[in-house]
Amino acid sequence: MDESSPRIDSQSGPHGWQVTLAGSWSADALARPAVWQALRRRIDTLAPQARAAQGHWDLRALDRLDHTGAQVLW
Repeated sequence: MDESSPRIDSQSGPHGWQVTLAGSWSADALARPAVWQALRRRIDTLAPQARAAQGHWDLRALDRLDHTGAQVLW
């Protein structure tokens, strides 16, 4: 995976959970099997509170988000 690959992280803070997205969350990036598998494994390891979107989102490191990337997050 390279810097443009989609990445997700979460952390608990004083204002609840923060989910941080980075890279390219687009159909062309998500169509690469190795990228998709790594992303699915990472999403599965997120805290339940972060997966339930109980907090806020930091999109500042996001390079691209299309309808496919949005659907993965939904």
